[in-house]
Amino acid sequence: MKREIKLLQFSNPVFNDGINVTVRHGTKWKDEDMAYVQLGGTHRHGPVILHTRSVEFNKLTDADVMHEHDPSCRTVEGLAAELKRVYPNFVETDVVTLVVFMLRLRAPLIGDMVWLPCLAPYFAGYIEDVIPLNDDFYEIKFGMQNAKSYRAVVHAANYLHDVDDENDGWFVVTTY
Repeated sequence: MKREIKLLQFSNPVFNDGINVTVRHGTKWKDEDMAYVQLGGTHRHGPVILHTRSVEFNKLTDADVMHEHDPSCRTVEGLAAELKRVYPNFVETDVVTLVVFMLRLRAPLIGDMVWLPCLAPYFAGYIEDVIPLNDDFYEIKFGMQNAKSYRAVVHAANYLHDVDDENDGWFVVTTY
């Protein structure tokens, strides 16, 4: 039987390059060891490995949340305000779960390889042009020399690192 991998969703999908923390109300995420990460809209990344820890909110310190993905939540005071906004019944004696994961963010560069999902990843060409849409999303134009070019939107977390670095590139699900 295939394992179901949950999707970590965010009301403010901004992320750190490297360590990210998200704090969830209750213990639903306590025993999860991997998840997909919602990057914004229908874009997702992963799965990523998770480290989780449940604790009463009032026992958290600023050091526990210094890598919070949301800049407004990198202090206990800021996190409390956001949790009260997202969970109207939240009180500071409630149990929360800290979910820690890693994301490597990188802007696409002309000449980077592009891969499409098939039965196995399929090499689709090289990036020919990059248009930044915001800090995290980019429209790329890619293709093979002397062949039709395609466009896609990628997130800075969609860069794949191959074990030997020979096939590093961008993983594109939808083209136009």
